[in-house]
Amino acid sequence: FKQKTAYEIGVRLVGSEMCIRDSDKTAQLYLGICHFSEGHYATAIKYLNSLAIDTDFEQRDDAIWNLAFCLLKADDGKKNAISYFTVCANNSQSSYSQKCKKIIDLLK
Repeated sequence: FKQKTAYEIGVRLVGSEMCIRDSDKTAQLYLGICHFSEGHYATAIKYLNSLAIDTDFEQRDDAIWNLAFCLLKADDGKKNAISYFTVCANNSQSSYSQKCKKIIDLLK
């Protein structure tokens, strides 16, 4: 019996027709991340966008970080990606702040 990783479980959830309630923001975040990791960028953006602008969501930085990368992969998304990376870069309490600053420098 092999124990499954969170990623393996997440990919299975994305592949199924499982119904996730809209109010479950953490599940929405992980579904967005799973879609992103599978290359389904448009779907991932749909899941992550509302979380990235929700200032009350505790994992907002994670949503912004992943959304910005999805936008980089999407057509004409570079400008929007830089905007989200900037939000993270300007948040000194974000664990992604320094990484976002470096990415912004690379993208300009």
